[in-house]
Amino acid sequence: MYHYYLFFLLLGLASCKDGLEGVGKKEDYDGPSIKAFNLKMQLSDSAKLRVEVHAPLQLEYQNGNQEYPKGVTVEFYNAEGKKYTRLTADKGKYNKATHIYTVWNNVVVKNIEKQEEMQTEELNWSPHAQDIYTTKRVKITTLTEILHGNGLKAKQDFMTYKIMQPTGKFTVKR
Repeated sequence: MYHYYLFFLLLGLASCKDGLEGVGKKEDYDGPSIKAFNLKMQLSDSAKLRVEVHAPLQLEYQNGNQEYPKGVTVEFYNAEGKKYTRLTADKGKYNKATHIYTVWNNVVVKNIEKQEEMQTEELNWSPHAQDIYTTKRVKITTLTEILHGNGLKAKQDFMTYKIMQPTGKFTVKR
């Protein structure tokens, strides 16, 4: 009987030999430290709502970077508290070091007041500068025309914008 116990003890030690090499080694975790579901984040200035962010899932990492792998909607409000612009995208991220949000895949920016819409595949938003910009192809639909181009710079309210390399036909007011 004693031989059986000794046999199983030796068998157990022999099988653990390779497994003990990794014991005590620390592996860095690079996954998210926080997961937020059905996120609704409100940013205010002087106690007035200025921006509202909605996302089904937000992942936040140790370095402060964030990801929005299931889409994101950003709504912008004016000084009177009226919603004037909505940005939507299938995916997004926030880089804490640069303070820049980048969204991609089916990006749409709608100016509710002017009834204008911009579509692109990637867009950057700087909350500090209150600017949106891209180097990608854009399509802007207004009440009277459809504009195309490569690259865009605009304020986050999308009231005015500059297409960097316009293409197609344009109506010129004189």
